Amino acid sequence: MSDLRRSRGPEEPPESDVPSSTMVVLSQLRFPRKFYEEMGKLQVISYDNMEYPLLSSSLECCTNLRVLCLHECSLAFDFSSIGNLLNLEVLSFASCDGLHIDNGVFKILIGLEEIYAYHSDSYLGTVSFTGDDCKEVAERWKNLSILGFQFLENGAQWKNLSFENLEQFEISVGCSLHREYFK
Repeated sequence: MSDLRRSRGPEEPPESDVPSSTMVVLSQLRFPRKFYEEMGKLQVISYDNMEYPLLSSSLECCTNLRVLCLHECSLAFDFSSIGNLLNLEVLSFASCDGLHIDNGVFKILIGLEEIYAYHSDSYLGTVSFTGDDCKEVAERWKNLSILGFQFLENGAQWKNLSFENLEQFEISVGCSLHREYFK
């Protein structure tokens, strides 16, 4: 693990041997695409309270990624790039601003075991899905063991939901979960 929270500056990548790391802790840093390209073994990315945590093109370099956690981040990028993370097992986008998930994103994420999509009491953002995403999410839920999900949009067409394999869940459709963090 490499802890990069004490780097030289907010725009400068730290001098560290990160390419061999499987987990990296980052805080308010921006890294060029080359930084991610050199980290082929990276399995966990966790960003907390960052305005622009990553570029979608950076995710394309993280083919071994198993865990992607975004907490209270501004997601001003094309979120569809997570659909290319074939090894992804845990996906969390809790209390994120600007999250819009287009059709097709969940279709190939067959390895997902945990999804967290909810907001804290103090956060007023929404998780926005389009068209067939309700169907795609329902298909992926069949494989999930843990689900924390809050869907606030009206007119959701949730059909064929299966909760057979869920060991832990907290689901809210149409209202807030009123929790700081999913436990």
